[in-house]
Amino acid sequence: MKVACHELKGHTALVSCGMVHGLKLGLMTVIEYQGSKLSAVSVLPISRDTLVYGSADAGNVVYSSLEAMNDVMHQCGKVLNLKGHLAGIGEDKKFIYGPCDLEGHLGHDGRLYAIDLARLFPPETPKQSIKGGFLYRLLRPELVRQFPKPLSSDAFTMFGAHDAEKHDAEVRQATEFLHSHVIPEFASSLANENPNICISDILIKMHRAGINIRFLGEVRSYVTDLDQRKTLLTEICARAFKNEIRKKLRDSTQKQAEDCVAQTAVCTRLCVNFFNTIFGDKPISKTFWHAIKRAILQRFVQSLSDTELQRDFDLRKHVHMEMLFYRLQNALGVSFDAGIGDIPLSVSHFKEFVVKAKQMYTVPRIEADTAAELARTTKNHSEAKRLLSLARENYRSVLELKPDDHIVLSNLGMVLAESAMLEEGREREELFAKANRKFEWSLKLHGDDPHTLVMWSDVLVNQVILLEDNVLDPTMLDHALEMSLKAESFVSGIGALTMARVAALQGHEKLVQKCLRHASTTKNLPGAEALLHDPAFSRVKNATWFSSFL
Repeated sequence: MKVACHELKGHTALVSCGMVHGLKLGLMTVIEYQGSKLSAVSVLPISRDTLVYGSADAGNVVYSSLEAMNDVMHQCGKVLNLKGHLAGIGEDKKFIYGPCDLEGHLGHDGRLYAIDLARLFPPETPKQSIKGGFLYRLLRPELVRQFPKPLSSDAFTMFGAHDAEKHDAEVRQATEFLHSHVIPEFASSLANENPNICISDILIKMHRAGINIRFLGEVRSYVTDLDQRKTLLTEICARAFKNEIRKKLRDSTQKQAEDCVAQTAVCTRLCVNFFNTIFGDKPISKTFWHAIKRAILQRFVQSLSDTELQRDFDLRKHVHMEMLFYRLQNALGVSFDAGIGDIPLSVSHFKEFVVKAKQMYTVPRIEADTAAELARTTKNHSEAKRLLSLARENYRSVLELKPDDHIVLSNLGMVLAESAMLEEGREREELFAKANRKFEWSLKLHGDDPHTLVMWSDVLVNQVILLEDNVLDPTMLDHALEMSLKAESFVSGIGALTMARVAALQGHEKLVQKCLRHASTTKNLPGAEALLHDPAFSRVKNATWFSSFL
């Protein structure tokens, strides 16, 4: 099951760099249902005769026969920080970038294709206790990119036997860097986060730092804030329980393989019973919570403290049980028409098994962009809220696959801000605050992006207009003006309208005229209706000079 997700991760990495150089990849989706996973990939115009790079027979014969493909993979290697190396298990080794069992093809249509990307990134230093770990316990792409040395995808494998001592040593250093620097520093950084930060944001930030989810326990071991420790343990439990239930679902599915109705009925009862065991108050629940500690520690090393490991300690004291109830449903792909207060559940409470799909990040990105644009054009208030909610959900899906995409972070910030403008009171404040955090992270990743600078500037102006004075930061307009000027230094005219809006709110009428003229000259002035209905210009829209810009 891990291989499918690694394949998708490899696709995502090569899409973001290889396609620029002419490399094509098939569409791919990982579908999860009733505890099982299925990979669906598009059919490509390739065959055994089109192989020009890598190996299709476990490294016995390795190809690097097409210069164009060699060059593309070299460019990808530089972007992803993957080391070129001699690969293969026979005497005729070839110098390649990426894993030996990656396949590069010159398709029947004359285009370059890459497949079998599950091992694109290097493994962590293997542990003898984990059989075959070098195949699926891989370093995250974000960690590989930030490491000062390029790393070999074939480290610790028979494919990378040539110069293995050197390649393996470099990956050991990267693994040590992860555990001695990256994880402790990330855990320390959580102390500066919003106390109410949600777990999904923590996980995205972990990925952005280059930390795998399997090290969630190690992260927790460094965290001292009690609420954050509770949130992290809740997520650890959700993932450990999910894996336990999945095993049982797969076993039951195999026994009822030919009868879909009976299979669903068995899986439904299994999930209901499991949830009652986890969230119930009978003796079997206490026994379960004690026994599950071992499974938690096996999957998430260092996740439990000495106190929590004591035989008589009830882990439920350190878990957000209601959060776990909903988080586990989401992780498992099930839905109950009930709350935690309805325990014990019955089969009648079970709503459905949900098909969960992970796609190449380009698919949810297109869906998110489309939903956001439709929300901006509809006149229906409820439909706009629905579309913006859909856009937010899809942008978050993109960030799960590609957490360092600063453009997606900016777009998510914008739809959060647009959602805030359709709400009132506390809900509006919270959505604006979330938007600000997304823009801030985007600029941390790419501080000179003029579009992000202008987008956030406009959002800050809107907050000054819409929020109550007692929740406003008095420096918001100054910050908006500062970012607009910075954007102007990159692209003339791009920040002119925002500067005009700031000037109008501050009562500088002549500066408003100057900025609007600049926006008009550089073709950055919106239509007459947008100007007339912009509350930032309410003080000046009746002036005689204002009509010249309509």
